[in-house]
Formats: sequence, C-alpha cells, structure tokens
Amino acid sequence: MSKLIQIKKFYRPELDGLRFFTFFFVFLQHLPVPEGYFSPHTLMGSLFDLHLHGWMGVDLFLCLSSFLITKLLYLEWKSKGSISIKDFGEF
Repeated sequence: MSKLIQIKKFYRPELDGLRFFTFFFVFLQHLPVPEGYFSPHTLMGSLFDLHLHGWMGVDLFLCLSSFLITKLLYLEWKSKGSISIKDFGEF
C-alpha cells in the first residue's frame, strides 16, 4: 500500500524582512558615490555611508539561500526518504 504524502508549500514570511535588507545593502553598494565625497548629516549622507557596508548584503543573501536550500532538501528527505535533483524545489 502506498503512502499518500501531503505536500504543502514551504514559505517563511518572517524571512521577507531579511530578503529586503539583502537587496537594499547590495543596491546601496552599487550607488555611485561622488569622488571626494564626505558624509554630511543628512539622509543621503547616511545612505552613502552604508555604501561601504554593501558587502554584508551579499553575505546575508548567501546565508539565507544556504538555509532555505538545506531546509528544502531536509523536507524532501523527510517526506520521501530520498532526494531527487530532478524534482528539487517542488515544495
């Protein structure tokens, strides 16, 4: 007798904020900063200051992606007892 496995979509809404910040930091990293720029105490000055920390967005993105891929692989292993590269991401 075969088992009927109910598969529900894997979505973690609490990670949406992290996804935003990863995008935002990478976006700031690519902002053109005028040569010889010094930071005034304004909103735009603060954004240019964050430009120096854009690399954190890439690191956070890689960590987040690693977590999500590992979680999907674990869920597939738990439900099917194996991992199919062909069907990966069906959750």
